[in-house]
Order: sequence, then C-alpha cells, then structure tokens
Amino acid sequence: MEKKDIAKLSQLARIEIPSSEHRKLKDKLESVLGAIKEVQELEKTLDASTDTDAGEVYNRWRPDKAKVCPEETRRLVIDAFPGAERDALAVKKIIE
Repeated sequence: MEKKDIAKLSQLARIEIPSSEHRKLKDKLESVLGAIKEVQELEKTLDASTDTDAGEVYNRWRPDKAKVCPEETRRLVIDAFPGAERDALAVKKIIE
C-alpha cells in the first residue's frame, strides 16, 4: 500500500487524513488486508475438503404461535407505555 492509495481512500471516504497519520493508517490497513487474505486462504482449503452434500436441512426452532391477550390487559399495557400512539407502541428509532 502506497501513499497514493491512502490519498485515494481518503477521497473515496470524503475525509481528510493528515499526512502525519498516513503511516499509522497504512500499517492498520495492511494488517486488516492480511487478515482478510488469511480467511480467504482458509476458505479455499475448506472448500476443497468439504463435502457439498450437507444432508437434510430443517428448522430446529418451534413454530411461532400467536397468543391473543385479553383486551383489558392489552389496554393496560398501551395506556402505561410512554410512547403509545392510538393502538400502537411507539419506540425511538435506533437504526438510520
């Protein structure tokens, strides 16, 4: 990885990377890329030695069963919830 590669990454990420940080970033990126290469090599080894017939696939989990709660319980929960909107429970958005 060369200085021009760091500059290109900086441009693509739309961030400014001071030249004083280039060496540290270069070392970290080379470490990450080395780890990725190790995983890729391991995958090649596993692909060559793994039998492609894994057998029957099935769901180990129990099937979902909807349970109806009494209207009185449902109303108590909705009324006690701080972010209730009509008959729904409103929660803060955590994922952009």
